[in-house]
Amino acid sequence: MLQEIRLALLGFGSANQALVQMLLDKSESSSSKDVSGRRCLFIPSGNSINPSSRLVPWRIVCIITRRHGQVRIPLRDYDIHSSTGHYEVDAEEALSRIKTGKMLDVSLVVSTSGVRIPTGGCSRLEKDSCESLPAYADLNGGNASDDATEQTQLLLQLLGRTGAANIVVEAIPSNPRSGEPAISFLKTSIQSKLNVVSANKGPVAHSILEPVENGKFERKEAYFTLKKLAMENKVMYLHESAVMDGVPIFSFWNYTMPRAQLLSIRGCLNSTTTMILTRMEGQMDGEDQGAYT
Repeated sequence: MLQEIRLALLGFGSANQALVQMLLDKSESSSSKDVSGRRCLFIPSGNSINPSSRLVPWRIVCIITRRHGQVRIPLRDYDIHSSTGHYEVDAEEALSRIKTGKMLDVSLVVSTSGVRIPTGGCSRLEKDSCESLPAYADLNGGNASDDATEQTQLLLQLLGRTGAANIVVEAIPSNPRSGEPAISFLKTSIQSKLNVVSANKGPVAHSILEPVENGKFERKEAYFTLKKLAMENKVMYLHESAVMDGVPIFSFWNYTMPRAQLLSIRGCLNSTTTMILTRMEGQMDGEDQGAYT
């Protein structure tokens, strides 16, 4: 049971921006603060017979984007209480910068009591926190994309090893032919004992090569590999938001009908596809439909 939610955001497009805004809205009232004034969420902790909830503080510790820079808290001493408390990324200011086309950088790092790190004050942070982190891989094979993928994986390992983060929220574009780099990032996160929440269809839909005996490889569905890894590392791999705009169809089967045997599903589990087909029924041609979507 998590005592604090520490989020690392991979990608900061519309999905993760909406998530952060929702978290801010849900923790806006004074009743959503703990005794130290930190933002908290009401998390259900009881059952249907004895329902209850508890306050769980949350903070953002890392944001990695492809076009707007990256920011993270100092990792080597993240868990040491200073006179101003723990470090976090200023969520409201990060949203503001993205919406105005500005870059994310170390000036967004504040203490959980709201004291901002002085600009240029690398003495207050570890030196490498002030250096630019590589963006995740360019899907079109841009310069040093492999290096960027590797560096992002190393950062995820460090986030897990230090305990600076405990949940990775992945919402990045991926190569439609391979599902990368999302699959690699999710595997690394899970192996680093980080819970994963993904809004990406690639890891659910694609297959990957997995080593088998005698040095051979076998193609397996990435979904089952990730679920197995999550079970082995005692973390969660959640992917509800990958289809149908987060409608809880997977949780429905897992938690409300555990004894039902699912034989097949027929239909469109994608809101964009549903919208296209609905518009086609209205005689909108393909060119107009493409422009609309």
